[in-house]
This record gives sequence, C-alpha cells and structure tokens, in this order.
Amino acid sequence: MPRNTKYEAFKTRMHLLDVAINEFSIRGYTATTLMDIAESAGVTRGAIYWHFANKTELFNEIWMRERPIYEQINQDIYTHPGNSPLYILKMSFTNGLKLVASDPKQRNLMNIVFHKCEFGDSMLSGQDIRQRLYINPQRLASLLNECKHQKQLPASINIEHSVNVICAYFTGIIGNWLAYQNVFNLYRDAEQIVSQLIYMLSYRESESMESVLLGMGEMNKAPAQSGGAQERC
Repeated sequence: MPRNTKYEAFKTRMHLLDVAINEFSIRGYTATTLMDIAESAGVTRGAIYWHFANKTELFNEIWMRERPIYEQINQDIYTHPGNSPLYILKMSFTNGLKLVASDPKQRNLMNIVFHKCEFGDSMLSGQDIRQRLYINPQRLASLLNECKHQKQLPASINIEHSVNVICAYFTGIIGNWLAYQNVFNLYRDAEQIVSQLIYMLSYRESESMESVLLGMGEMNKAPAQSGGAQERC
C-alpha cells in the first residue's frame, strides 16, 4: 500500500474512534450501531467494516489507544528533584481532575465508563479501563509507600486499604459530577477535593475521628478560588 494511502487509512481509523467516543457518550454503547458511527463520521458502511470487524473491537481499541491520565498532565511534577512523594500524589490527583473537567474528550470517555456502557464478556471491563487509564493500583501503592517511608503519611497507614479508599473516593466524585454537573465545579474544586482526601489519609490512630471530621469542616470553610481565566467549567 502506498505511503499516502496508509496515512489516509490511519487518519480515517483515528477519526472513527473519535466519532465513536462522542456517539457512545451521547447514545450509550448498546444503543449505538456501527452505522450510526459511520454516518456521523461521513464514511460508508464498507469503510467502517474495513477498519473494525464489529462494535466490540472498535470499543476496545478506543481504550487501548488512549494514554493514561498521568502521562497527559504536567510531567515536571514527577521529574523535579525537589518534589516530595506527597506533593506528587496531590498534584497528580489535582491535575488529573482538572484535565477531566476541562477536556471534552476526557469527559466523554469518563461518561462512557461510568454511565453509558453495559460491559460484556468480550469487552474490556470497566475495572480494566480505570486501572489502565486512570488509577493504577500498583503505581498508587508504590507512591503511598514512598510517602509512608518519608513520614509524610502515618506509619500505621494500611496501603492496600488506602488504595481501595482512593479508588472509591474518586469513583464517587467523578460519577456524581458527570451525573449532576450543576452541583459542583470539578475544575475549581479539584484542589479542595484532593486536600480532603489527603487529610483523611493522614488520620492517625491516636487522633479521634471527631477531630478529623472537625478538621475537614474547617477546610470546607476555606474560600473557593475565584473563577478567573482558569475556571473552565
């Protein structure tokens, strides 16, 4: 195949994947057909079947193509020698939330995973997708251990339980934001959301839970950041 033809075929394939993300996010995976995607993409039935044998193959490739969130945010937080593990943890979560809130494509991808897909046997599972692209448990556990060893988190912290808590925390936050976007501003509130999570992770057994909850209440009293140029959503 000539080079130009290969390039055009690649562009068409990428275009079909982008259109599919939008269609799945609007209609839902089950209600969307390959013909719906072909029509929205402006290609023929034969063209889409030339690229994808079926809808499941197209669906799976969407997620295999995407880069993990941590690769899409500012890489300086990982490479700067002065950044502590806790700072990296906080900024990774904060920048990740802001990316989801400000990037329509990321919002659509999240909407598919959380609200617009009934996962079948031959599809990548929701858990696989979340671990591959959003929160990788092994990577997160390693970072939490670094925080623990540098005494930035309590020595008594249970890493496995903390990973599960973090996954549940962000699943709830993002799921609710997607369903009820008028309730809170994810971009503006990202730092506060992450600060509250870190506060919970910093709980020590010597503290009473009442004092932790009171501390979180004080954090909630902090004035919200002004929208300005940075408030995108």
